[in-house]
Amino acid sequence: MLPLLFTSLGILVALRAGQFNTDGEGQIYLGALGSALIGLYVQGIPAVIHIPLALVAGFLFDVLWGWIPGYLKAVRGVNEAITTLLPNYIAVNLVSYLVQNPLKATGAPSPYSPLIAKERILAFYFTPKFSTCRHNTCVNASRFLVDIISAIASRIPNRRRWF
Repeated sequence: MLPLLFTSLGILVALRAGQFNTDGEGQIYLGALGSALIGLYVQGIPAVIHIPLALVAGFLFDVLWGWIPGYLKAVRGVNEAITTLLPNYIAVNLVSYLVQNPLKATGAPSPYSPLIAKERILAFYFTPKFSTCRHNTCVNASRFLVDIISAIASRIPNRRRWF
């Protein structure tokens, strides 16, 4: 649920700026890929550093993926509806290929990556103190990130000189 909230905030900022963005699905996939790569391959650092590093990696993968249609619109004048819709299929198939081949867990019968350690996952890291679970729904610390980023995103479009 929370990745969808972050994605909708990104699309909201683009729409308030007068641009069209339908690349949310591709950005979710690549952001998850960036965070998963940090979770799988960066070892030996404390969770206090590891979790923000994974969040930043997911953000950077999203930024690089979103830079492509931004560049094509700004420099080449290509319609952003085309350049944000079509890369979704590329992102989905890229992540699918990576999970089925190089990231596949050894001995896994189906496309399945190795598990990320529980102490490196935000939901489990903050569960004892900051989480309440009722009726199979958990609200964890990432909800606070959504609140903070929502407050920032609601202020950005009001400053006309930025756009």
